[in-house]
Amino acid sequence: MAPFRRFIALLPILLLTACGGTGPTAPGSTPGPTSQQPASTPGTGTGSAASPGAAGAACALLTDGEVAELTSLEIETKEAQSAGGIYSNGCHWVLADGGVVKVEIILGMLTEGGRAHFDTVLVPLAEGLGGKPLAGVGDDALVGADGKGVTAVVDDMLVDLQWIDASSDTTGVPVALMKLALANLAGG
Repeated sequence: MAPFRRFIALLPILLLTACGGTGPTAPGSTPGPTSQQPASTPGTGTGSAASPGAAGAACALLTDGEVAELTSLEIETKEAQSAGGIYSNGCHWVLADGGVVKVEIILGMLTEGGRAHFDTVLVPLAEGLGGKPLAGVGDDALVGADGKGVTAVVDDMLVDLQWIDASSDTTGVPVALMKLALANLAGG
C-alpha cells in the first residue's frame, strides 16, 4: 500500500491521539501486552470477548475461522498489539492468498470515552474526508470513503477496523467483519 494511503487509513487513529487518546509507545519502553503467534487452525462458531478492557480482547472479537471465511484468505499471523499506537487493546492480522497478495486487518478498541471521541473527532473528520454514516451497525457507525475503514460505537466503547490492501474493491468485507465483531462483543 502506498505510504499516503496508509496514512489516510490511519488518520482517524492519529487524530484520536491528538485528542487525548493513548499515544505511541516511547522508544525503550515496553508496549502493552503483545504476543506474536501463528494463526490457529481456522474453526467455526462465534467468538466472545471475555472482558472488553482485558488485554487481547480485540483479538477475541473475531475468530480465525470467521476471518478466513469472510475474507477467503489464509491467516498468516495474528498478534495482540496496540492498534496504530492508539488503542492499547488491539489486534493485527496479516492474511495471504498463498501467493503475493497480502491484506492486513487492524482492529482496535477504546473501552472508555469512545462515544465522545466518535462524536467530537471522528464524525467531523469523516464528513471532511467523504466518509458516510453506516446504518444498522452498533449504536452509530461510520464507513470511510474508500469502504476500507469502519468505526462503530456501542454505549461508550469505540471499535475501529481498518482493512489494508492494495485493491480498490473491498466487496463489503470490512463492514461484514465489523458487524460480526460487534455481535461477538455482545455475546453472539
